[in-house]
Amino acid sequence: MLKGLLSRAKTKVKGLAGGIASGSVAGGASPGSDLALERPPADSRARAKALLMGLQDSICAGLEALDGGATFAEESWIRPEGGGGRSRVMTGGRVFEQGGVNFSEVEGDQLPPSILSQRPEAKGQRWFATG
Repeated sequence: MLKGLLSRAKTKVKGLAGGIASGSVAGGASPGSDLALERPPADSRARAKALLMGLQDSICAGLEALDGGATFAEESWIRPEGGGGRSRVMTGGRVFEQGGVNFSEVEGDQLPPSILSQRPEAKGQRWFATG
């Protein structure tokens, strides 16, 4: 059961990455070109979000089926500076005493000093992270 979940997750990730590997990025730019690095597909955030939220759904459904008793409780949250996420926790199961599967999508106006010390030219750039 868990092996099947991992296999499906790998397939989904490969499918999302397939456009990059085949060269269909940034309006046809080759993956190694500067253009490909500067302009990701316009829908890349939406695609990553859909992939990761679907993956969270699949993992939770698989773990609930494997446990056979407990279900995940969900709490959505919003980050005031930008973004948010879904936290899911299972407790008191037959197999799992406690576990969590989380998703977040956050963004900000300023890169942290740790990044700027390595890439000073990035000053003033926004950032985005999801997982």
